Amino acid sequence: MHHFLIGLPGSGKSTFAAQLDSLNDESIIISPDRIRAELYGNESIQGN
Repeated sequence: MHHFLIGLPGSGKSTFAAQLDSLNDESIIISPDRIRAELYGNESIQGN
């Protein structure tokens, strides 16, 4: 089963994803914030 979370900034998507993750050992979270932090050193940089 797949779940995709969408919503406005600050609406609790990451918090809800973390709660889902704690209930399932096989879950994988793909976070654009984490990807930007790894690529650009800062999660708020959108990049080109």
